[in-house]
Amino acid sequence: MKTIFLFILMLYIGYYLFRPITKKEVDKFRDPNNWSNMGL
Repeated sequence: MKTIFLFILMLYIGYYLFRPITKKEVDKFRDPNNWSNMGL
């Protein structure tokens, strides 16, 4: 059970890191007024 959970977790992390980046995310990152991204 533990190995299945770790395997699914690794797949999710791999998908999240290597997924294609959308234009909306790039625009949000490049926006100079991105205080909402700082987690305040």
